[in-house]
Amino acid sequence: MNGLIEAILLLGLAAGPDDPAASPVDAGRAEALADLERRIGGDGEPAETPQQEDPTPHRPDSPLQPAPEAGTPWIDFDWLELHVRAGMAMYSKDYHINPSPAFVLEGRAPLPWLSPSSNPDGDYFGAFAELAFASIKRTITPSVTKPSGAALSLAVGADYSFIRNTTWMVIVRAGVEYTTYGGVTDLKDGIGPMVGLTAGWTISRSVTITISPEYILGSSGSSTILGTVGVAIDF
Repeated sequence: MNGLIEAILLLGLAAGPDDPAASPVDAGRAEALADLERRIGGDGEPAETPQQEDPTPHRPDSPLQPAPEAGTPWIDFDWLELHVRAGMAMYSKDYHINPSPAFVLEGRAPLPWLSPSSNPDGDYFGAFAELAFASIKRTITPSVTKPSGAALSLAVGADYSFIRNTTWMVIVRAGVEYTTYGGVTDLKDGIGPMVGLTAGWTISRSVTITISPEYILGSSGSSTILGTVGVAIDF
C-alpha cells in the first residue's frame, strides 16, 4: 500500500501545472490569456481606448484682444504713380546747346505719416525719383572734339499736392538732381537743386494728362529748363 501511494505522488510531481495532462482547463485558460495579450498588447487586462481630441477649439474664457494695427508707413507704395513725359530741354547760353528733345520717367508715392490727423488717408506730401534723358549737341565754335551726346539726369526729392481730386492735380516738387553729359567736351557732370510743377487733368480713375515744367540750377549760374507733357498712371 505504501508503495502505491508513493507511486501516485511521484506521478503528480512529474506532471507540473503547465502540463496539459495534469489540468486541461488551466492550459486552455493560459492559452486564451496569451492570445488576448497578443491582440491588445496589454497584460491581460482590457486596454483603455484613448480619447480623441476634440477638433473644435475651446472657447476662451475671456474675449480675444484685437490684433495690433500696423503703424503708419513712411511711404505708401499701394498708391504708386508712374509719370511718363516727353518734351524739350532748354539750356542757358553757357552750355551752347540748342533746345533738345527730352524724355522723363518719374515714380511717385505719398508719405502718409505727414498727413494731418483730420485726414490721415489724404495724399498731401510725397516722395519721387525722376530719370531724365536728353539728346544734346553743342553749337560752340570752333567745333569741339565731341560736340554731341546724351545727357542723363537723376533727381530725388519731395513734393506737395495742392490739389488732388477726381478732376485736377497740382503738385510742386523740390529736390536735388545729378546730371552726366556722356563725355561731351567741356561739360562737367555735377549735382544741383531743382524745383518743378506738375499740373494734370484726370481722364479716368488711373490716367491723368500732365504738363510739367522744371528748373535745374547748375554751377556758375548755368541752368536748364525742362518742359514736358505726358501721362501719369496710378497703380
